[in-house]
Amino acid sequence: MLVCLGLVGHAWAQEHDSFVNKDTENMPNMAVSEDLSANSAFSAPSPRLRYVLQGVKIEGNYKTRRSVILDYITLERGDVVDVEDDSLEAIRYRLLGTGFFSSVRLSLKRGSKRGYVILLVTVTERNTLRIDQVAAGIAEGVRRTADRTADIEPFFGVALSDRNFFGTGLMLSGATALSPAQQGVRLGVLAPRVVAKEISLSGSIFFNNAREFFGGDDVRVSIACPAGISPADCPEEVLAKNAVVRYKRAGLKFGSGQELSSRLYLTVDWQGELVDVTAIPDAASQKRGNDITPIDFAIDPDLSVVSMVELALTFDRRDNPVLPSKGLHFKIQSDHASRFIASDYDYFKLQVQARYWFKLPWGHTLRLGAFGGAIFGRAPFFQKFYVADLNDLLPSRMLGLNFDRRRPPSILGTAAKEMRNEDLAGRVDVQYAWPVYRNPTGIRATDLFFTTGLYYISSRRDLLVGLSGYNELSRIPVDLTFDFGLRMDTDIGVFQFAFSTMVGFLVL
Repeated sequence: MLVCLGLVGHAWAQEHDSFVNKDTENMPNMAVSEDLSANSAFSAPSPRLRYVLQGVKIEGNYKTRRSVILDYITLERGDVVDVEDDSLEAIRYRLLGTGFFSSVRLSLKRGSKRGYVILLVTVTERNTLRIDQVAAGIAEGVRRTADRTADIEPFFGVALSDRNFFGTGLMLSGATALSPAQQGVRLGVLAPRVVAKEISLSGSIFFNNAREFFGGDDVRVSIACPAGISPADCPEEVLAKNAVVRYKRAGLKFGSGQELSSRLYLTVDWQGELVDVTAIPDAASQKRGNDITPIDFAIDPDLSVVSMVELALTFDRRDNPVLPSKGLHFKIQSDHASRFIASDYDYFKLQVQARYWFKLPWGHTLRLGAFGGAIFGRAPFFQKFYVADLNDLLPSRMLGLNFDRRRPPSILGTAAKEMRNEDLAGRVDVQYAWPVYRNPTGIRATDLFFTTGLYYISSRRDLLVGLSGYNELSRIPVDLTFDFGLRMDTDIGVFQFAFSTMVGFLVL
């Protein structure tokens, strides 16, 4: 049985400088005495209630340091607090978005004199040492490329993080992905607002020992034994009947982020890596439609460098970062690699994703999603858009590793079945979630979900010319995808048990 666990959304560690009056810690928790009720229809409308902030009191933080919480509160002593303003709700969303707390409640208490109030922040902490992602299942790979037959191989991956390391707000993360032929690992750290309490810094390192599959069962391959190596010692790819590239990637990534508002976040990162191709066919061809076309491996032989700048802007107005029931999440990201920053590849990659949740009258949740992406220039194959990441019937990549060599199923009978990794991609989908269980602790929430949608993937040439052998609408590489399963929010992570990849494995 295939078990896939959903990725918990990024908990941005944004912080704001603020002031706490320690003398307010011993004040009684008295409600504000002003009458907030509406006046009668014959009286003049009441003015908006405004108070002066005397201080901040925090309750429920047994692990998280007080200073960490205060950095997310934008109000300072002496500020005017408007009870009808959205700033208080923005603070609550900001604290929930950290992932440190399962609940946050704000209230105003009477200060030491009339017109002054104390902001009481009551939090319920959650376990921040979490399983972010687990993927396990079987895929069709190639262990011996000299053999036409494919191998059914297991794969496993896990990602862990502590989003609030010893209550400091520091986030540590690690991930690994394994199969008999491929391995990958990544370690990362995120330090919130270390520059003038406004800018976060992050860094990570990664390594992949990987294989990439090209073509299908009808692929034709030409490869020669490297000079100076006897035939008995030649790599197995020399006798290949599958087009497989063996390569290693090692690199690092570091950058910074800044919260532009309580909902808007900007990140700028640089990623540099070395790519060592240890085996690659001299040439290969495949049948696409009615034509025999050469395969572009989209990688330099031997050793090459990828140097890339990544810019991302995220808008997040979800009511819950884990299992949202309403709100909008929007992200636009651009990646630019250039020889001007020591890259052997020149390309520009643009991605846009939007998801909108809303609650139905009977308490269930509907999510609408859209994604679009395009690559201009020459990008290495692992930076392209993969059909496995768009079609839920195939195992998705993890840490950039593609475990499955199969082409996608052809539900609608279009040219999409000819695609593998391309320059253009898009997807629209709808997900229906049925909340079946809610609890304050342990397994806090359980949802049943069903997702269906359409995806598009092609090269720029296919967009303009199309593939021979397909007529009318079937020339458009669009196909159907679907997924269903169970999603649980627990003290140790969000678990998603999805079964569409198992269905795809059985029917492909």
